[in-house]
Amino acid sequence: MKHSTFLLALLALAISFQGYANGGGGNKPSPKVKGFTVYTTPTTESESQPKFRVDVGGLIQLNSLYDITGGVPDDEIYIQNIAPTGTDTWRNKRFHMDGRQNRIKVESFYDTGDGEIITTVEGDFHGSGGHIFRLRLGWVEYKGFRFGFDWTTMSDGNAWPNVFDFNGPSSVLWQRKAIARYTHVFGKKFTVQIAAEQPDFSIDYTNVVGTETPVDNRTIGRINQSVPDIVGAVGYKYNNGSILRLAGIIRSFRYATLNTDETVNARKTTIGAGASLTGKFYLYSKSNIIFQANYGRGLGDYYVTTWGFPGWDALPSLTGENVAVPPSYGIMGAYQHFWARKWSSTFTYSYLFIDKPKYDGYDRFDGDAILKGHYTSGNVSYHATDAFQIALEYVYANRHDINDVFGQANRVYFAAQYWF
Repeated sequence: MKHSTFLLALLALAISFQGYANGGGGNKPSPKVKGFTVYTTPTTESESQPKFRVDVGGLIQLNSLYDITGGVPDDEIYIQNIAPTGTDTWRNKRFHMDGRQNRIKVESFYDTGDGEIITTVEGDFHGSGGHIFRLRLGWVEYKGFRFGFDWTTMSDGNAWPNVFDFNGPSSVLWQRKAIARYTHVFGKKFTVQIAAEQPDFSIDYTNVVGTETPVDNRTIGRINQSVPDIVGAVGYKYNNGSILRLAGIIRSFRYATLNTDETVNARKTTIGAGASLTGKFYLYSKSNIIFQANYGRGLGDYYVTTWGFPGWDALPSLTGENVAVPPSYGIMGAYQHFWARKWSSTFTYSYLFIDKPKYDGYDRFDGDAILKGHYTSGNVSYHATDAFQIALEYVYANRHDINDVFGQANRVYFAAQYWF
């Protein structure tokens, strides 16, 4: 009881000091920086470690950006929001600074004598509407079982490049969800995971992608989902720390066809599935190559650039009788090179292609995809310490959609970040 009361008080204290630790760090996962210990139970002469410990860590980051072209309205780049080339919005230049990526993290470790219970609660100030505190992660783990709010099992934290755009490469599968996951390590090299995850399912029944089903006369409707997304993964760790990982997912999408008064006519189910191959390979010293390749149907909610945008899990047929689950693929590669002990650069390229259905009339649209886009970036970073770096980054991105609209963005970032 004392431990839980202490944790609640500590979290309340962390949230109340918004002016001191204002949240962030982008989608980059927190590194294994210990932070500082704020509480331990007393040890005895027979104990080498405390039975209960609480650590606090986080990130302080200043992010500033300058849009040369593109008219991107966000502090991060969603390629579908790039303004069409040549428009007044596309010509708008923009300078912006913020501290929304600052982050606070509280971890606890409790040795039960029969395994360790580990908890993590992490938040940043990237909530909608400004510098609003939000839950980023919150989970408990015991004997390989993890429950709570965490990165989806389709994501690979080792395959995230050292970039400073909050979203990063547009083709990466990168999302946080409510999860129940089991992880087992075989020896020191193989890791196997199986998880049930929150089934967030989006259908576009507006005219966003040119369908003829207006929002005020829907023929397809959303209903509650009945089964979770099922995700599995297997990973292999090499002697030099390099990692290779394969993940797969199966999704069940329930939806309803509607009568003219929008009452349910029939309930139907369709299936989505996909796979992702990721890796990080060290070449020499700390220089490394990171990659990710994805393919599947109904993965719109998992791509970092399209999650939360309705319709890229499934689209209504133009007849209004069923939904189509669009196929998609994405590739990403990054190379981080250390020029010297304190200087490094990361060069990143990604490509995302969300195909349009080849039936129900979608072939009549001019574009060859619902959305496709390239994303490239390059930066130079000065690592004052392992925890503190200053960086300058350039990003070029473009998009081409089903209505044959093309847009391109040019943005420069300056960032200073300190992990504690």
